[in-house]
Amino acid sequence: MNPVAFTPLQFNDLPSPDYELAEVSQIAESIRSARQGRPRPVSLLIGAGVSVTAGIPLADRFVELIRIEHPEKYRVSPSKDYGDLMARLSPLEQADLINPFIKAATLNWAHLALAQLLKEGHVQYVFTTNFDNLLERACTVVGLDSLSVYDVAASPVFDFTRVDPPALVYLHGKFTGFNVLNARDKTERQAGVVENIIREARAHTWVVIGFSARNDSIFKCLDLVQEYVGGIYWVDIAHPRHWVPALQRFCVAKGAKKVQIAGADEALTEVSQHLRCFPPPVFLHPAAHLAALLKPVNKCQLPLPAGTADIKEICDHTLERLTSAEASGPNILFDSLLRLSIEDPLRAAESASEASTDRATLPTALRKLMLCILKNGLKAHIVTIEQLLESIESYEGKVEPPPDDGESNLEEEETRAARETLQRDVAVVTTRFQIIESFLKAASGLLDAQPEHSSELDSMKRHVDDLHVRFQLLTAFPAEPLTGELE
Repeated sequence: MNPVAFTPLQFNDLPSPDYELAEVSQIAESIRSARQGRPRPVSLLIGAGVSVTAGIPLADRFVELIRIEHPEKYRVSPSKDYGDLMARLSPLEQADLINPFIKAATLNWAHLALAQLLKEGHVQYVFTTNFDNLLERACTVVGLDSLSVYDVAASPVFDFTRVDPPALVYLHGKFTGFNVLNARDKTERQAGVVENIIREARAHTWVVIGFSARNDSIFKCLDLVQEYVGGIYWVDIAHPRHWVPALQRFCVAKGAKKVQIAGADEALTEVSQHLRCFPPPVFLHPAAHLAALLKPVNKCQLPLPAGTADIKEICDHTLERLTSAEASGPNILFDSLLRLSIEDPLRAAESASEASTDRATLPTALRKLMLCILKNGLKAHIVTIEQLLESIESYEGKVEPPPDDGESNLEEEETRAARETLQRDVAVVTTRFQIIESFLKAASGLLDAQPEHSSELDSMKRHVDDLHVRFQLLTAFPAEPLTGELE
């Protein structure tokens, strides 16, 4: 079987789409509606594009590694395609090439967001052509311990009636398995099993992401299904120059909605945000999350040195105090994580906004990434300000000094505590407005990378201005204008 034709086109050569374009928010809406009325499962098909930001290269990079590490096998191969080159390597040589990347991979936000979607019941099945265990690791981090895992490369029998969702299904094997399907002839022999799975799940709501449409064995299986009655979205994270004509034909024929976005991290985190299950609780309340994970653990009844307390009781007591501290104070950890993730891109963005020569030298992809980070940071800070303003409003009438009767009483102590909390909240809001001002200034210097975000940022600025006025009225501080209109 020959690969699907793939011809890079120039921007002005791109055909005008005659299929439906969609936004990420529509994916979230379809997933939400799948749980209502006549409930139907939601299935995701994920490919290599979902793991690339975790440090696992795409097929083209492995082709280059084969050329370097196995030059003779590369030379004698008529085809330089990934599947054909892999067929010339032994199973152990394939593992030596791929497994080091999988073992060194870090967890990216795509897998953490997907784990949350599984945990909260928004997604029932994930089918993957990848060999890595990143989704399993992510499920462990978010506290999903009921993930069912199936490897249909090891056992070709797949019976939906015996599958217990949430489920992860490896279509081409797992890197620790005995049968890993890298070579083209093996993936094509597996196509019949994959086709039966997809055909049986045609009534599911489908989302395909991180998949290039150049994996012709899987793409053929998708194409053989006449109709996806539950709907299908194709999230295209490829560069727009890399136009695959077969994908356009597929979208038109199957009524697939195409979503164009920068990457899998952005797509899946945005979906999970729309469904109100992101960020994972482990990042917001780590102590409470850990306490919940350890709750099912039995008390330690093993022989211990004389005078030693039960280690489970000690751990529970420590976590109880940490959980109480998290619930009663500002989320310092989350604030720190936010600052840590934004600090370097913010400096680079501010530098880019101040010097046009610096901005011109930054790669477009980096400018887009910085703008995305800045937007997410703005949203997080705005949410925090809204919460704190509600808190400040709730102190009305609680900070007036009680009558001075010469005696210290409980009412006076409560008033003092309320006043201190109010002062702290006001200080935090003031700092947040300063940060937002810096973010808006930096973002204005990056809009040339993604001018379509200008209206969204202007809308966010107007909302911030409204919050600022509200803050001034609550605190009676002199108002200071924020940044001017975005350029």
